[in-house]
Amino acid sequence: MTFKTTTDPRPADLRQRARQWREDGQRAAHDAARNARRYTEQGFDKAPLVFGALAFGIGAGIAALLPRTRQERAYLGRYSDRLYDEVSAIYHEERAKLAAAADHAATQARAAMRDE
Repeated sequence: MTFKTTTDPRPADLRQRARQWREDGQRAAHDAARNARRYTEQGFDKAPLVFGALAFGIGAGIAALLPRTRQERAYLGRYSDRLYDEVSAIYHEERAKLAAAADHAATQARAAMRDE
């Protein structure tokens, strides 16, 4: 039995196209990351207080997630629960403000990228 070999160029062409798509995707991801870093740096230069507020909010969020210690309960006594509730309410309010600010900053960054 004899097998006939064919030299079909399509598989090689498909592999080449797949490689090109992968390279294009990698390049686009790299460019997007570089642009995001540049816009973040520019945003920080223009509005450092916004970034400070974001950092403060993230820190407060992490602190709010941590359980209260025995020492905190001993020092604060009966005021502990009331203070914890107040701090929790402030945290949730500030988190909402920070989310709105982050959303606004992201919208501006997207708009700036479209304008380029």
